[in-house]
Amino acid sequence: MSRAEQIPRQWRILKRLEAHHFGLSASDLAEVEGCPVRTIYRDIADLEEAGFPLIQEKRGKRSLWKLAFHRGSPQVPFTYSEIYALCLGRGLMRLLEGTDFYDSICSAFEKIRSTLPPGVLEHLEAFESNVIVRTGTSQNFSLFSDLIHQINGAIDENSRIEILYFSPGNNAEIKRKVDPYRLWIQDGAMYLTGYCHLRDGIRTFNLARIRRLDKLEESFEEVPDFDIDAYLADGFRTMTGEVMEIELLFDPQVKHVASEKIWHPTQEVIENEDGSVVLRFQAGGMKEIKTWILGFGPKIQVLKPEKLREAVANDIKKTYERYFPS
Repeated sequence: MSRAEQIPRQWRILKRLEAHHFGLSASDLAEVEGCPVRTIYRDIADLEEAGFPLIQEKRGKRSLWKLAFHRGSPQVPFTYSEIYALCLGRGLMRLLEGTDFYDSICSAFEKIRSTLPPGVLEHLEAFESNVIVRTGTSQNFSLFSDLIHQINGAIDENSRIEILYFSPGNNAEIKRKVDPYRLWIQDGAMYLTGYCHLRDGIRTFNLARIRRLDKLEESFEEVPDFDIDAYLADGFRTMTGEVMEIELLFDPQVKHVASEKIWHPTQEVIENEDGSVVLRFQAGGMKEIKTWILGFGPKIQVLKPEKLREAVANDIKKTYERYFPS
């Protein structure tokens, strides 16, 4: 049996033993894993050799296996499955490499690793090699690590900032006074949401477009009851705006695209008899929604609203004219 199959199964065995403080028999584990009892005994032997504190106890006629490790140990305050999950989480945070956030994550993880026996570390490294986390394309956050640090400090201290911000729509750099509320990450980019005094409202800024930042000797109070989750839920991905009722028709060949992901918290997927699918949701940010739709080519059709339908059709027409000028 391959090591690639053993490691995930042994991780599940550890997780089950953590959850059952009174222990489980090899037969119990074999039944839930759907494998022979002798395979479980080999796994237990491997785990013991690696340094996991497994103990065997007799209870009547039954022989139960338990994990002596417990949460709250002064040396290791996490269970093994929690450590494995943190290991996976560190991979998810790799896009922050080069920032204080990622350095702190790595530092914390190294402290945890230093408490583990060599065999357990080897097992952990094998688990890491089996579960690969790819975050896709992203901004190089290390290029504006200092900017992130400045903004984070301003948020903590409720300090107003002045930024020189590049606006692609105007193709110009514009000074803005901003009350910084939250930093957040979406699709490999980092954003700042806060109150913009130039626009007299809450706006979102892409950190890669901030050319300069000055911390002002002015404090601010956050807009009462501001909820970043509710604010972003009204938009699609990063852009917000007038909330619209969106209906999109997916051809049968691409119907899986509509249902395989949660594109928006309000989404509803309706299957048609001909195999096509309608994706329905409520969101603002028409420019971003339009760009997303165009990425699917002719396999998707806008049903509602009419202004989005016209905007998509207009862009398709312009694209055609660019390739086939009259």
